[in-house]
Amino acid sequence: LYLLHGQFDSLDNWEKYGQLGNLLASVKPVPMLIVMPFCGDLKNAGQDPGVGAFMDHFDTIRKELLDSLNPSPPKEAILGISMGGRQALAIALKNKGVFSALGVLSGKLQGGFHKELTDELAKRHVPYPQELGKQLALYHHYCGQGDDAKTLVDGKEKTRSGDKKFYDNNKAACAELGGELHTLPDGMHNWNYWRDQIAEFIKRLSEIWGVPDASAQHAAGSEPPE
Repeated sequence: LYLLHGQFDSLDNWEKYGQLGNLLASVKPVPMLIVMPFCGDLKNAGQDPGVGAFMDHFDTIRKELLDSLNPSPPKEAILGISMGGRQALAIALKNKGVFSALGVLSGKLQGGFHKELTDELAKRHVPYPQELGKQLALYHHYCGQGDDAKTLVDGKEKTRSGDKKFYDNNKAACAELGGELHTLPDGMHNWNYWRDQIAEFIKRLSEIWGVPDASAQHAAGSEPPE
């Protein structure tokens, strides 16, 4: 399971604000490897590196990981928040048939995202799939209806300036691609709302993947149960 963080975020925030350890202890998912890459632009203080640049970066991470682990067959899922939601959606669209599940939480889908994504997919000779949801066992797309107004910065609530249209853009993208929309009337752009969505996604992913069979355990180097 790949977890992609937001703009100017850090890997520490999955635990600091996302409380990932407690969340996993509560959900008790099937065994899985959770990969949390750095998703920002290292040369530019963690800003969004752009869809194309991150696609290439992620391809490298994924190839090195799968070459090292050599799972047979691999089971993969991806979830991102804010900028990471934008990246997760782009990667799922580029890699048709690779992921069991996709989670997009408050995706940063404004600012010409559709055109940027379409152009980047075209460069890679990948058609823009209109019904992504039909290709996935789970496409969980969340955005709160208060997401445009307030966010959380360093643990403190902050009012946004301007109309960001987070909710409208996420709702439209989800409808176009056949996702399952989750929302809350008071939901804002922060971990207080994302934590429950992450827990629900991992719980449902665990149900989809199920308990590894004996042959998979044996292939991984462990003895099958008697």
